[in-house]
Amino acid sequence: MAAWDPVGGTAARRGRPDDALLARVVIDDTAPAAILDADLRVVYANEAFRRYGWEPEELLGEHPFDWLHPDDLPRAASTIGVLHTRVGDGTAPYRLRRRDGTYEMLDVATVLIDGPDGTEYVAFSLRPNPFDRARTRSFSAMVAGEGPESSLEGLGDRFSPSRPGALIAFDSGGRRLGLGWVPPVLGGIVDGRQDHTPGAPWTEAMETLTPVTVTEPARLPDPVRQAAQARGLHAAAFIGSPDPGRPQPALLAAWAPDPAMADLLAVNLGDIETLVRLALDRRASSERLEHLAHHDALTGLANRARFFTLLETALADAVPVAVAYLDLDGFKGVNDRHGHAAGDHLLVELAGRFGREMRADDVVARLGGDEFAVLIHRPPDAGAAAAVVERLLDAARTPVLLPDGVAVTLAASAGLTLAGADRGADPDAIVHEADTALYDAKRAGKGTLVVAGTAPGARRRRDDPVAGSPSG
Repeated sequence: MAAWDPVGGTAARRGRPDDALLARVVIDDTAPAAILDADLRVVYANEAFRRYGWEPEELLGEHPFDWLHPDDLPRAASTIGVLHTRVGDGTAPYRLRRRDGTYEMLDVATVLIDGPDGTEYVAFSLRPNPFDRARTRSFSAMVAGEGPESSLEGLGDRFSPSRPGALIAFDSGGRRLGLGWVPPVLGGIVDGRQDHTPGAPWTEAMETLTPVTVTEPARLPDPVRQAAQARGLHAAAFIGSPDPGRPQPALLAAWAPDPAMADLLAVNLGDIETLVRLALDRRASSERLEHLAHHDALTGLANRARFFTLLETALADAVPVAVAYLDLDGFKGVNDRHGHAAGDHLLVELAGRFGREMRADDVVARLGGDEFAVLIHRPPDAGAAAAVVERLLDAARTPVLLPDGVAVTLAASAGLTLAGADRGADPDAIVHEADTALYDAKRAGKGTLVVAGTAPGARRRRDDPVAGSPSG
């Protein structure tokens, strides 16, 4: 087939030199390419269509709209309308039917050309959608063990030729995962927080975990509407994705300039959501393993390894700390009398109480059995550190209701030592000093605290002065 000369009136009216592009579309492009007449019937198709199961000859006279997914037909009609205004050509993703009846997402590049006699034709070519390739790379990155941020990187930029971008907001804080260029406000993140206005499309998407589309941004809250208007975006889709271990689902949002693309955005977001779900599941599994490596399996408190790591870090950074060693008085009797399940219940209850008494930067750990360790960062003085430990002793004195309905009351004894800002102090020596003080507390009687350096056997009450603290 001879190539028509694409140079002339069409190119001049468009104001850009697209003759080389059109020549490639017609005769030289290795991608599947076809030409439609004024009735939009195929008058030429190259042999590259065989890769989708079609013989070129059987396509002649066919209407390419018959190959489109039904949901893409309105958008295709819109594209043809734009072409005939001679505003420009167009490239957009469509789902096209293969010979075997399955659909594949492809980028369809269309352009209006003039034949030798001035007759108008539409030339188009099909290319693999870059989003599909990005999905493949994303999945490969997950298999290689990369986290959500790195494995999903690039999906937004390749979401479609019109670059609607994508946004994923994790948890109630709206923490962003960088997919594309859409700003957080277009995902319903207002003033740094996820908006939960009833009826908002993102709220509905997170509640139903199904796609929600928007074709009239004027109905959205002002900050979102203004951001969309400023960027020329008129269509959006939102979908929620379960985020294990988080209080709410993750949110995916995508925008495009053409309202007719809303349904396609929803389809593509559904594809991304599968990858996001895999990435979040992998992240949750990694976090669970990380948690198990550093926390006691029964109580959820930090374990011995975690406690010593934190203590070593503080000492290496020359951070003054206080360390307390604590164990329960009478715990063995509860195990003997009520069974080990009751003992476990008691430990879990007390661990929860201990955790609630700690400051954000401080740590209480279960070292094993009924023994606990406390790491207090930057205590103002020994009295302040002792007050923290006294709160734990008070928590231990409060009766615990066992599963069999019996209330038991225990006490706890503790030893406390302070370490200054001497870089390179020995963590084992510090813990041993606290343990020795605990031994003195045990000898002094149940429910007592002894601070290392005070008289052995001295009983510590809340109103007693502590060595190194103001005496009043």
